[in-house]
Order: sequence, then C-alpha cells, then structure tokens
Amino acid sequence: MRHLITYIFILILGLSAYSQEDTKSFRAGLMFGLVGSQIDGDQNAGYNKAGVSAGIYSRFYLDEQWYFQTEIKYLQKGSRLADNKTRRYFKIKLNYIDLAFLPHFKYNKKWTFGAGFSYSYLIGAYMADSYGEVPLDKYSFYLSDYNIIGKTNYTLNDHWWLEARMSYSLWYITEHPRQFNNFITLHLGYLF
Repeated sequence: MRHLITYIFILILGLSAYSQEDTKSFRAGLMFGLVGSQIDGDQNAGYNKAGVSAGIYSRFYLDEQWYFQTEIKYLQKGSRLADNKTRRYFKIKLNYIDLAFLPHFKYNKKWTFGAGFSYSYLIGAYMADSYGEVPLDKYSFYLSDYNIIGKTNYTLNDHWWLEARMSYSLWYITEHPRQFNNFITLHLGYLF
C-alpha cells in the first residue's frame, strides 16, 4: 500500500512538473460526495447504507477532449438492513482509502464521460445486528478491494462540477460467503 501511494504522488508531481510549460494541461481539485452502497451476496438488497467520499484529485489534459484523472480519497462502503415489521437490523460499515485512475472523454462543454479502475485499502470495519455490535476483526474482510468505475460529469462553471458514478468490486471482499461491494456516488467537485 505504501508503495502504491508513493507511486501516485510521484506520478502527480511528474505531471505537475511536465505541465509547468502549459498551465492548462494540469489542474487539481477537491471532491466531496455521498455514497449509497450495498454488498452483493449478503442477502440484503438495496443501496441502503449511506456513507461519504472526500478527497483530492488531479487532471492531466491530453487534448481538448481527453484527460486523465487520478484520485486519492476516503470512502465509506457497506450494507444496511432495517426492517421495522420484523425488527431485524443489520449493518456493515467499511472504511477505505481509495485510489482511482480514470480516463475521461469531454462530449461537449457541459458533459464528460469517464471509466476506469480504483484500488481501495480497508482501514476499518464495523458490524452490528439486532442484538448490538458483532465482534469483528477487520481481517474478516480482505484488505484490498479492486473496483471498476463508470461515471458522468456535468460542468457547472470553470471551477464547479457534479458527478454520478457507479462502482463494483472486480474481486470478492470476503471468502465465505463470497461478497462484492456495489455502490453509487454523487460528487460535488471544485477545480483550482
């Protein structure tokens, strides 16, 4: 994990140094979002677990229509069931540091489409049911989660944008039973 973060920072610094000749080829910003998530394979359907996503990103512009974006952010995933009729309650909260790599295509001045991959590293896990907290070692879940991402951005002005993205685990996050993170995120971003 440490090597991957070091690689990301070297990549960002290298792109920044490269772009000194043309300040429009490299830009960075902040992003904050709300997450709706579920865990496929846990018998609970629906994006019922709310969470947050917050971090920094950088963009390297290849030309007028294409740019590459890297992100480092805090991201909450998990699952939640609250049934008042049966009084059943179940919640899994998974906290990750997420690194994303996303090429983008600018369709017009307002709309941009992107796809790519992310690597998430588990930094904390919590589980509870109708009887209270369930003892859980974070190693019950794999520390690494690899995701595929599809997204669209709507540009509000030169600095602000809105985004909707869908992400899904490429590999299961637990062995028995095999489960996958499945989540949607709505981001608000600021571009310096």
